[in-house]
Amino acid sequence: MSQSIIDCIAGTIKIVAHDPLTAQSIITEEYCVESALSVLKVPPLVDPSCPTVLTWIGADAMFIIESLWEKIQEKQGISLSLARVYGSFWKGLQQKYSTLQVQKMLPNAIIPSKAHPLDSGFDISVIRVVNPNFGPGVILYGTGLIVRPPDGFYLDMVSRSSLCKLGWMVANCVGVIDAQYRGELCVPLARLNPDAKELELPSRIAQIIIRPLEIVDVEEVEQINSTQRGTGGFGSSGK
Repeated sequence: MSQSIIDCIAGTIKIVAHDPLTAQSIITEEYCVESALSVLKVPPLVDPSCPTVLTWIGADAMFIIESLWEKIQEKQGISLSLARVYGSFWKGLQQKYSTLQVQKMLPNAIIPSKAHPLDSGFDISVIRVVNPNFGPGVILYGTGLIVRPPDGFYLDMVSRSSLCKLGWMVANCVGVIDAQYRGELCVPLARLNPDAKELELPSRIAQIIIRPLEIVDVEEVEQINSTQRGTGGFGSSGK
């Protein structure tokens, strides 16, 4: 049943509107809405008066298409890539107003904030230890938050500049939070100074920066053209 309904959705899904971006799929009456909801990771909107029409709006329209893309290509006879077919739709999302959505998993979680409106990042606070042995010398801290970037964007997570003063660093330097990620926002930390004190929780130690997400294809070529700079790197232009 689950594979049959996936095939049905993949065979009929299409973009039906641009503002807001809207994708729809029509399932046959033999399938109930509950069966569709049980197999889809991106749940649709369903109008009770039209239960066979499944609708996704905004970035969710792209998320469902991405998750079913190989099956959509097969069922609809599409040979082009996701970027070629839907890249412009995703780019259009970046031109629309949408918010950074935040859900508290725990009541003591702290909503991200900026000290000044034009600051680049939203400060985030860790409130608990998720895994004290996440890696060699690494402790994983949790924020108790689930975040969803604005449509068309992803998040970079970096340390606040003051973190090094405490003798700690973000272990992976920059954490990339994908647009579709829906788990807890966590921060892996490692000691710069072996004698650094334990963090006092909650602790405002990192920030998330909103970045545009580009959808492009990889193209293998025989040769890439030369430039004046050529192979110069690693300080080749001088001190």
